[in-house]
Amino acid sequence: MPLVSADHVFERLVAASEHWAGAERGFIPELFVEHAQLLTDIHRFLPSAADGSIAGWSARVTGLLQGRAFGFVVDDYHVHDDLVWRRVRQFLRGLYDVTGLPGEEAKMTLFLGNYARTPFGLHRGRSANFMLSSRSLNATSGSIIQNSVRCRRVFDFSARKVGPKQ
Repeated sequence: MPLVSADHVFERLVAASEHWAGAERGFIPELFVEHAQLLTDIHRFLPSAADGSIAGWSARVTGLLQGRAFGFVVDDYHVHDDLVWRRVRQFLRGLYDVTGLPGEEAKMTLFLGNYARTPFGLHRGRSANFMLSSRSLNATSGSIIQNSVRCRRVFDFSARKVGPKQ
């Protein structure tokens, strides 16, 4: 079962973008074009209802950037999506029962784009990463993770328990 649908993520990004356009700067998206961060005119690249979907938004941004690779990053995505917050919270509760509380923070960052590699290189934070991802422009797909040999050794998704899958 996916964490949420791509349509759900799109709706939440459109709502957050509308708040941003209204001078509510609680939503601070980052846009990377190839390996450089765009710092101005970011509003031109935000998802809008007219895009219709994540795929539509991606096509529009790809056109605006004349086909160059881009990455769109939203730190603390869970602040803009109560369903994701509840589901990630439920998952982490089970994980922390096994591992204990982390010494650092836990946060959720959303990455979307058409890039082959993360635009800013390897993760440079002090905390470790747990990543759920899909290489197409979609919300996280549980089936991709369930079908990954490496992840099957770590997570039993049917029981939602951490540990070796039998």
